[in-house]
Amino acid sequence: MVTLCGQNGFGYTKMKRDVAPPTNRIGNLGRIKLSVPDWCCFPKLGEPSRYYHILKTLGIDGVEMVDPSRYKAARAAGLEIINVAGPGKIQGLNHREHHTELLPQIRETIQQAQTQRIPLVIIFSGNRQGASDRDGFENCRRGIEALIPDAEKARVLLGFEMFNVFDHPDYQADHGSFGFELVRAVDSPWLKLLYDIYHMERMGDNI
Repeated sequence: MVTLCGQNGFGYTKMKRDVAPPTNRIGNLGRIKLSVPDWCCFPKLGEPSRYYHILKTLGIDGVEMVDPSRYKAARAAGLEIINVAGPGKIQGLNHREHHTELLPQIRETIQQAQTQRIPLVIIFSGNRQGASDRDGFENCRRGIEALIPDAEKARVLLGFEMFNVFDHPDYQADHGSFGFELVRAVDSPWLKLLYDIYHMERMGDNI
């Protein structure tokens, strides 16, 4: 699944409520499926049924990080809800003292994803807050390994999110090696890496 996103969404920044749905499609790219995160594009229109209908008309297959109040509208338009974001973007798995509170919250999100037939829960390293990469890595590994049995039981994937530190200051998982090494260390089919080309290219990864 390829995510389409950007400062201007699809270039529809100036789209108004009375604009007719576009007739050109950006889908039909062979086996490649396309998804759109709601935070990026939904505010451009703000009316769920029309917004999701336009996405479907464009050839989009799925939507990401959808507010639960819009699940019905998204599915009615024929779109798959791809993922849901778990907690821990700031106070994350990279600090072991967060695990007591954070792991039960992520487990609850996994259960909610299972109930709603959402295949992936996004998880985060959290901000460094003084943690070294070595300590942050080990704490993320421990936390994720504790969550893997829950993910496997629910048949829900965990997606570890990578960010650049320009848009997300102090975020720990800010380079490709951190994420790839973490996935190898956990060594579970229930953990996937959300490798965002935009974020990692800004951090100097050779895309």
